[in-house]
Amino acid sequence: MSAADSPVNLAAPVLAALLALYIALTVREISGLTPAIITFILSSWLFYRLTSIEKIWNTLAMLIDPAKAAILVSVTAVVYFAVNGFQTTELILTGAGFVFIGAALGMLIYSYWNIGG
Repeated sequence: MSAADSPVNLAAPVLAALLALYIALTVREISGLTPAIITFILSSWLFYRLTSIEKIWNTLAMLIDPAKAAILVSVTAVVYFAVNGFQTTELILTGAGFVFIGAALGMLIYSYWNIGG
């Protein structure tokens, strides 16, 4: 067994998947199957990005690039609003709206990040 396959390295992604599944099952009870599937896919990606220190820093580094910041903010918003009971159409429209908010946030961070250079 190599170091990459050790149980310690596999525990965080499995825990992230179980947490995403729990959230999706909660959303299924509130909103239905389609928002639950959307929530499972997006929350599993989001929680996987938080499974190690390196991935957490890489996720925070996504905020510097406006396009990546738009995706990160939109995914986070869709998961949040799905847990709060939004239906499929509302989730899609909310996600589309938060793409613009995320892009604006990314542009703001990018403009201040590169002041000295």
